[in-house]
Amino acid sequence: MIIELDFCKLEFFDTYVINTIYEGVTVDQEKNNMLLDIILEYYKDKAYIYISNRSHSYSVDPSIYVICSQFDTLLGFGVVTDQTIVKRNTELEKLFYTKEFEVFDTLELATNWAKIVVENHRKDLVK
Repeated sequence: MIIELDFCKLEFFDTYVINTIYEGVTVDQEKNNMLLDIILEYYKDKAYIYISNRSHSYSVDPSIYVICSQFDTLLGFGVVTDQTIVKRNTELEKLFYTKEFEVFDTLELATNWAKIVVENHRKDLVK
């Protein structure tokens, strides 16, 4: 399923959602709340990974990670970028997020990681 908003495109899969934020956007509390409403409605009580496909330049209010850390079904956060400056910026973002937070060069690496994290989580639930 794909949902397009005025500031991003969300692509939903079984174990992860890929979000591509558009050029020049600032992801603030208001936009984050909008995203959370949509994502939580889609996944309900299913575990998932959020993947940020950073193919455009935009800014993020790092305090949103504190809020996102509180959702049990959100197991981790992946960032896809090949830009050194974006990779450096994620080091700051990681400080605000208490769960798994990884940076990848390709979407394929990120989605493979997401599948493994969710699968391991599901295995832990049955133990």
